[in-house]
Amino acid sequence: MKSENINIVKKFLKHQSKGELELALSYVSDDAAWYSDSIKAPWSGVHHGKAEIIKHFENIKASVRSFSKKTFDIVGSDSSPFVYEYGLLKCQFAHNLENFETYIISIYEIQDGKIKSYRVLENSLALHDSYHKLND
Repeated sequence: MKSENINIVKKFLKHQSKGELELALSYVSDDAAWYSDSIKAPWSGVHHGKAEIIKHFENIKASVRSFSKKTFDIVGSDSSPFVYEYGLLKCQFAHNLENFETYIISIYEIQDGKIKSYRVLENSLALHDSYHKLND
């Protein structure tokens, strides 16, 4: 089970990184829950179902001039449905040209061969401050 779950996440990430959203979402359950930060940005909050998850991704794309995520490791366990991705996220916000960088831990819950839920742990305070910073 561990290798199957890890492969689901790896395939999702591969397609997502190539901009192949439809293929990436084929690894996500129709009723998935996507938990993002709560910094009051256009992408923030909890997103239920593929339509809301698509809007979440569109809002991220519209909010940044540049975005990159480098995955360092993906791990899972035979005794748990969770897969953990450790990586580095970098972006530049479109509205204030602030650069933001943080290490992340993404948590994917796999159920019936699909991603059922997603959560991300990041430096939310720095994200908030960078996103809401006003240029002088």
